[in-house]
Amino acid sequence: MIQNHQNLAFVQIKIQSQRQGLAMHRKLMWSSQTERRWTGCQTWERIAAAQRWQ
Repeated sequence: MIQNHQNLAFVQIKIQSQRQGLAMHRKLMWSSQTERRWTGCQTWERIAAAQRWQ
C-alpha cells in the first residue's frame, strides 16, 4: 500500500509539473543553452513573451 501511495503521489506531481512547471523548465533549459548567444535581458524578454503565448 505504501508503494502504491508513493506512486500515486508521484503521478500527481508529474501531472502538475506537466501542466505548470514543465513548460517553464523547458524555457529555463533553453535559456541556459542560449545564454552564450543572448544577453540576459533578451533571454528574459523571450521567456516573458513565451509566457504570454500560453
